[in-house]
Amino acid sequence: MTDQISPKDYIDRSMDAVRAQNDARFDKVLNEIKSLEFKVDAIKADAITWKGVWGAAAATTVAVAGLVLAVLAISGDRFDGGMAASSVVSSVISRQEERDRRQDEILGEILKSVDALLAAQATTTPQAPENPSE
Repeated sequence: MTDQISPKDYIDRSMDAVRAQNDARFDKVLNEIKSLEFKVDAIKADAITWKGVWGAAAATTVAVAGLVLAVLAISGDRFDGGMAASSVVSSVISRQEERDRRQDEILGEILKSVDALLAAQATTTPQAPENPSE
């Protein structure tokens, strides 16, 4: 006998080894599936009861109510912020109006002074003739 293995025998042996590995893996997967089946069978068919449904409904209602209250609280805070800002704005407006009134008085006095200076200048300086050739 020769130590050489024919290519057909080599492929057959390799295929047998692969089949054995695959069979071992499939057995392992099947055992895991069977254990899961037992666990699923252990769960009661009536796991979803009216008590569970009412509990879920109550939790949903509480969550929705909390969400609505949160939205109302945030909007109320924004409204209060707007109200507070309006009082600040109104005080700024009143100060600006007072400043404008004082500036108008000062401007009026300046215009009166300018008018008085122009009038005084008109009476003290002789008028130049309109025609320079005269």
